[in-house]
Amino acid sequence: MAGMNDCRLRRRGGVLAATIIVIVVIGALIGGGWFAVTQLDGSAKDKVQSKALYQAARSTFLITTTSNGSLAARNQTEIRSEVEGQTSVTELVPEGTVVKQGDILIKLSTDQIDNRLREAEDRLRTAENQATVAQSSLQIQESDNDSALRQAEVKLELAKLELQKWTDGDLVQKRNDLKTALERAVREEERLRVKLDRSQELFDNEFYSQDELDQDRIAYLDAQATLFKSRLAQETFEEYEYVKEKTRLESDVREAEAELERVKTRNASQLKTKQSELEYAQLNLRQRQVELGEVQEQLDAATIEAPTDGLVVYASSLDQGRRWGGDSGPFQVGSQVWENQSLIVLPDTREMMAVVKVHESLVSQVKKGQKSVVTIEAAGGKTIQGTVDSVGVLAQSDNWRDPDRREYEVKIALDLGGLSAMEMELKPGMRCEAEIQMDRVEDAIAVPLAALFIDGGVNFVYSPDVGKFRRVPVRVGRRSETQAEIVAGLREGATVLLREPTPGEVIAGDFSESELAAVGAGNSDGNRKRGPGAPPAAPTEEAAGKVEQTAAGE
Repeated sequence: MAGMNDCRLRRRGGVLAATIIVIVVIGALIGGGWFAVTQLDGSAKDKVQSKALYQAARSTFLITTTSNGSLAARNQTEIRSEVEGQTSVTELVPEGTVVKQGDILIKLSTDQIDNRLREAEDRLRTAENQATVAQSSLQIQESDNDSALRQAEVKLELAKLELQKWTDGDLVQKRNDLKTALERAVREEERLRVKLDRSQELFDNEFYSQDELDQDRIAYLDAQATLFKSRLAQETFEEYEYVKEKTRLESDVREAEAELERVKTRNASQLKTKQSELEYAQLNLRQRQVELGEVQEQLDAATIEAPTDGLVVYASSLDQGRRWGGDSGPFQVGSQVWENQSLIVLPDTREMMAVVKVHESLVSQVKKGQKSVVTIEAAGGKTIQGTVDSVGVLAQSDNWRDPDRREYEVKIALDLGGLSAMEMELKPGMRCEAEIQMDRVEDAIAVPLAALFIDGGVNFVYSPDVGKFRRVPVRVGRRSETQAEIVAGLREGATVLLREPTPGEVIAGDFSESELAAVGAGNSDGNRKRGPGAPPAAPTEEAAGKVEQTAAGE
């Protein structure tokens, strides 16, 4: 038992000794490493420091911006339903089909249209019959009017002729007869009076009998009566019969004239009524014809043909093609369709464009005609040369994550080298990235954006000076995503720092008036001295904005 305890003690002592040896070795290594580090020569330190330094040099570089978007056809035709109300799809061309002009794309249900067509045809036939009847009635009325007018004109003419006949014939004859009868009666009375006187003489001389004398006396009395009657007849005619007949005949003429005017007025009124009835019937007929034409158009609209060549893309597959009521289900046979609903888009894939969004802070630098390189992600990263075709006029804000973000739509025409989009396996809607070459800086002194800082509105760089760094104001020109043009304040070959120095590395002091004047800036309270313990200068707002814009383009 004692032997076993001794053995265990020896094992524990061995383990403890080994542990102490390991600790001693590790300490020696750490101490040796610290000694080695502390004994690094100055050249090693300079080598580490040089990685954060950069010598300003003349450079030629491009100013670009990268934006994302998708492919689209330069020209496309949108197909919308022209059928009124709601209908459904009965036939549908598969999406992705390349169609030619005149190919059938969609057929819509026509059950309701067929019913409307039959009703419209019935109404049209009724309207045609009504128009025919109205036309016949007008013709009959025109004939009746002509007949009535002729009768009235004849009646007037007869009345005038009757008056003229009486004035020039009957009246003259009557007066002549009365005059002749009166003259005859006067002469006969005179003759018989003379004869009676002679008969009286003969009777007195007894040469004439009493009977003969009485006969002559009676004949004379008859002649006197006849004379009285002739005179009375003439006076009666002139005072009564003449006036009466003249008045009657003139009245007949006036009545005939009045009747003629009444006939004309009545004819005009009746004709106008018939014409109005015909016009209404014809208007109704035209309306029924238009109605039938519209229904026929609706029937024709139920069969939708391709107006141009193109690639079939369902509108429901596009953001702008989402169906009403938020229904974004698949577009297929049986789908319900509303009037004016977008159904199919036919892009003309012979000319393709990249439609990208550019941040509003950069859009003023994007111009039509600028070169661009477009990378299509869905085509295996294929790159295509392009040219800016247009820049949107109004800013868009459709980023739900950042509603205050404003971007402009830029369209880039792609150079497909004479090939079609289908040959290059490009389709509208493919995601793409465009690098737009907004400018080119030629042979200018340039430094990385990381070397630029700003204080009080003054851009500056840190330049080594006696083991520390001094702030040197500069005037900045154009910038790319990585470099900035230095217009003034920095000579070619000058060394600048590419990082934020520590407070102990900065030489305290204000910008000199000559330095500020050289870069076109004035001194201000913001241009305070920098020294140990002072807060570090911030990177330039322009550089920060550039970084943000680059991120926005991604």
